[in-house]
Amino acid sequence: MKSFVKWALLILIINVILSILGYVTMDEEAMMAGDQGIGQVFYYLGMLAGIVCLFLGIREKKMSNPSEFTFGKGFGEGMLISVVAGLFVGIFIFFFYSYVAPEVMDVIRESSYANMATSGMTADQIEQARPMMDFFISPSGFLISMLFMYILGGAILSLIMAAIVNATGPKSGGNDPLPV
Repeated sequence: MKSFVKWALLILIINVILSILGYVTMDEEAMMAGDQGIGQVFYYLGMLAGIVCLFLGIREKKMSNPSEFTFGKGFGEGMLISVVAGLFVGIFIFFFYSYVAPEVMDVIRESSYANMATSGMTADQIEQARPMMDFFISPSGFLISMLFMYILGGAILSLIMAAIVNATGPKSGGNDPLPV
């Protein structure tokens, strides 16, 4: 199995566990009031685990052959991990909110509509925003936004982490400086 697939699967497994824990401990009344509660903690833990796995995946790429490792190879490995993890997690989220926890979509939607009303939007403005909100607060919308976030966030983090991993540890590849 390719290294990037292994790290993407680990990110998926962690997110599956945290999503199920978040669902089991969810308090609908608190969510309707705008309080994310323990679910927000699980969300941040999933993000942190993904960042750690991304770093470890790039580091593993370097440690497999330090003399051949370059910044570009580290960035490429990070992007592969991010894209594959984004696909895996996006597909999981789609099925999770379609079949396991579809009622959560309703809670999030109703909470969003309530927040729009309390922020001073008129009934006409809320009705105009409804179709867009209904798309983005759906399993399909979550899949698309998840993939987009993983690719964009993964690109930024991969740039940073590839530079750090390339600069530390055993000698990296690339061009050696010219002798003086």
